[in-house]
Amino acid sequence: MLPLLKLIGDGEVHTLQEAIDRIAVEFGLTPEDRRERLPSGAQPKLNNRVSWARTYMEKAGLVEKAGRGKFRITERGKALLRDNPDRIDSKFLERYPEFVEFKGGKASQDTSTPTAQVEDVTPVESLEASYAKLRDTVARDLLDR
Repeated sequence: MLPLLKLIGDGEVHTLQEAIDRIAVEFGLTPEDRRERLPSGAQPKLNNRVSWARTYMEKAGLVEKAGRGKFRITERGKALLRDNPDRIDSKFLERYPEFVEFKGGKASQDTSTPTAQVEDVTPVESLEASYAKLRDTVARDLLDR
């Protein structure tokens, strides 16, 4: 999420597609990398990740809508950038009550799971992985009969 917040840190209005394109360039992604799709094939993984990053930061009050398909950084987001954080992830965003409410209630109290492992998938990817696991389990059960 931090690269996206830095990208929009100029205070200007940005589109999601612009953000996706600029992040792809920043990370040196190849055309093949950009075409990598979610397991469902529904959309490119990069588009999904950038979209969820924008949504999560919007729910935390770091980003705001600026018209249809457009967004910009908020004063809260600018203040956070001035603090120069190393990383922004869901666990980090739990410091904002609006984000906690969006996620359904309580801030996480479990510190045993490293954040990097938890944050490697978006909600859509998590659902797709759960579905695939369930489908494989059912298939194995049917074969064992």
